[in-house]
Amino acid sequence: MRSRIAVHCALSFTASAVCSLGSAGSLIVVAALLASTCGPAAAAVPHYQLDVVLDPETRLLQVDGWIAIPPGRTLAFRLDPHFRVQRFDLEGKRVAAERTPDGTTVHGPVRAPPEHAVTVHVRYAGELAALQALDHRQVLGLAEPVCGPEGALLPAATGWYPQARGERLTYRIKVLTRGGFRAVMPGRLVQQADSSAGNETIFESVHALPGIDLAAGPYSVREQKLALASGREVRVRTYFHPELAELAPGYIESAARYLTHYDREIGPYAFASYSIVSSPLPTGFGMPGLAYLGRQVLRLPFIRATSLRHEVLHDWWGNGVVPDSAHGNWAEGLTTLLADYAYREEHGEAQAKAMRLRWLRDYAAVAPERDRPLAQFVSRRHGADQAVGYNKTAFVFLMLRDRIGDGAFRAGLQAFWREHRLRTAGWQDLQRAFEAQARIDLSGFFEQWVERPGAPLLEVTDARRSLASGQHRVSIVVRQQGAIFRLRVPLRIHHEHGSIDAAVEMRGPQVRADIALPARALFVEIDPDMRVFRRLHPEGIAPTLRQVLLDPHTRVAVAAPDKTAREAALSVAKAALESGVKLLDPGATAVDTPLLIVGMHAEVKRLLERLELPERSVPGAEAGSALAYAWRTPDGQPYAVVAAADARQLTALARPLPHLGGQSYAVFDGARSSARGLWPAQSRRYPVTD
Repeated sequence: MRSRIAVHCALSFTASAVCSLGSAGSLIVVAALLASTCGPAAAAVPHYQLDVVLDPETRLLQVDGWIAIPPGRTLAFRLDPHFRVQRFDLEGKRVAAERTPDGTTVHGPVRAPPEHAVTVHVRYAGELAALQALDHRQVLGLAEPVCGPEGALLPAATGWYPQARGERLTYRIKVLTRGGFRAVMPGRLVQQADSSAGNETIFESVHALPGIDLAAGPYSVREQKLALASGREVRVRTYFHPELAELAPGYIESAARYLTHYDREIGPYAFASYSIVSSPLPTGFGMPGLAYLGRQVLRLPFIRATSLRHEVLHDWWGNGVVPDSAHGNWAEGLTTLLADYAYREEHGEAQAKAMRLRWLRDYAAVAPERDRPLAQFVSRRHGADQAVGYNKTAFVFLMLRDRIGDGAFRAGLQAFWREHRLRTAGWQDLQRAFEAQARIDLSGFFEQWVERPGAPLLEVTDARRSLASGQHRVSIVVRQQGAIFRLRVPLRIHHEHGSIDAAVEMRGPQVRADIALPARALFVEIDPDMRVFRRLHPEGIAPTLRQVLLDPHTRVAVAAPDKTAREAALSVAKAALESGVKLLDPGATAVDTPLLIVGMHAEVKRLLERLELPERSVPGAEAGSALAYAWRTPDGQPYAVVAAADARQLTALARPLPHLGGQSYAVFDGARSSARGLWPAQSRRYPVTD
């Protein structure tokens, strides 16, 4: 538990010397602070000038500085209540504070008159929470700044500095770190020096950012200058724990390559530097000009080609142009398309198609009540958000590219970047940019794919062949279920001599097409190359663990011989399921909801027999101590089995299992997956009759 002790220190900061000047001195400081914020747009946001001292041994954080509030603005500031506030003054007078129901301390509101800006002087200190072992979900929900011997992380959202909610800001932050730590944060590195007191760094951002994120650790720093085609010189750095220092040259080379590529393809890079920072926590964050990646993740050989590329591109989409969160986050999907999917495209159509199929398969696992319009997606909280906010959004951009062509799509992105660089923009701004370049009305496309939830379920309801005057023909009826989408649906008609591709335009619930063929028709496939976002038919999808783990209706059946094994099974279920553990009725003899069975091998086998569920043979299972697989009941209900040799082996699955939702099966040796894969699945074929 974090200590609430008060800390009083005589701090010697540059800003502290100004407090005795009174109102006139404060106005001088305000003018100096706002003059540093680069132009009229930046002058409309608050500016922070803070001096920070961080001691990792004691976890003590001390902050002293000024906040300049622009003319005519009224702001209230939230601060973590665990800090002992020594000063929160407006021109020498204490600013009122109150505790909100959520436990946050709110200082203010503070009003600046229309004629001039005002400054608030702040000084506070306190002990940060201890850095503990957390899983990916816990890190995403981190509610307080943390510090330990391996590093410190102070995300903006944790209230480590006085934050005006919803306000962008500029800053100049001086950080003194002790104990061999070095600090890093978004912005330009103005100065860095070692002294007997510790390491002192100064960062500033003249571009308005959504918050102040600060990280620190026992880092070895490496730097390389990069000249971009747009004319800007960028400094590429790594801040790595000492044991990762040998990886630094490779990461710098990869980051430089991606910066060069996107600077050329989209437009001039917006920031002064790009840093890759190793984190003691098992996850990653992207910040303006900075990627914060888990140090175990950094060791993985594919990260430089995938995750790093994704994070670099966020400096165009997400950090360079910030999504208008009130109308949906388009940036994650666009980044997924232009980074993750582009990587697969570069390695061939087979890999690209496999990713499109995975997106459709993941979406099929989303329960209808968790689906929502792209215009309502803001950030990822669970796997359904990944399937919709990332994957569906990427697929929608892919369909848009298919519709308007590569040239217009690229030109639209470049125009969008020029217009909105370092600004906030929404889906409507994207629509206007693409319409201008493609010279077509895209309102219908954006309305159905962005403003509405769901996707069509397509099927061939009738396919008949005929032969007249020596000409083979096939008549096909394509129907869509649910809400009506306007679609161009690709078809592949297989005949006795091969196949031909065709397409039908759907404007209503069904359409009939009459197609000439060189030979007798055999069967029809809908969208065989996976270019249309749609709901897949269950029989055409390989069962995956995600279909069980994401469903809010999933029940859990524990198959354990004793209390220790039962506790292990419940810990795995809790880690894997996104909607919490809801137990199956102990007397149940049938399955009418998605089901997760967790326990020991022998007990799991007996439970499967009692429920009359088939037990699957998993490839490679003989070489592992535990396994997991997904399958379906005869009625089509998904279920998943997680079984281990003992409680210790079962407990070890709590960390890897949530990350393997896209697999049909996995075999484990401890926490390491030694084998994984998908059950074979055949795309749906519709026979042609006479």
